[in-house]
Amino acid sequence: MNAPTEKQFDEVEALSKRVMTLVKEADCPGTALNALLTTYINVASACGLLHMVPGAGIALGLAAEELLARKPAAPQQPPTSASLH
Repeated sequence: MNAPTEKQFDEVEALSKRVMTLVKEADCPGTALNALLTTYINVASACGLLHMVPGAGIALGLAAEELLARKPAAPQQPPTSASLH
């Protein structure tokens, strides 16, 4: 697969922003993620690209691991008395 062009990158960025607007309407982030993944699989199937989903899933996992590794660790909070019961 070729590297994306500037035009493709811009289109992905614009679509991503539109999708994020829709996602923010969900009551629960988990529900929004479920809907996004379900839609991804359904669109891939409808476009004849279902064979690409497993590789994309692996890439998604690797990207998430990379972002988690870059995220600064949250400062440790001492336990509260309520959490000790």
